[in-house]
Amino acid sequence: WELFTVVSGEAIFRVFNLEDPQQQVIEFTLTPWKTLLIPPKHPHEAKVKAGTILVWATENKYISPEENDILYPFPNLEQK
Repeated sequence: WELFTVVSGEAIFRVFNLEDPQQQVIEFTLTPWKTLLIPPKHPHEAKVKAGTILVWATENKYISPEENDILYPFPNLEQK
């Protein structure tokens, strides 16, 4: 699991739902003190507004981008 909380500013998260082909990408906008909990095996990305303070926690140890960051082909956030 991964937990994200915006302390100040704004972040737009897009979560890819591998279990429901009808609703593949779910979008969440986090504003101050809003929290998003993402389950395992749900690829996600975030567009964070400049100056935003974002707190992140995960149940797994972060080793390196090569070990932990799996790239997933999302459509560009700017185009949405």
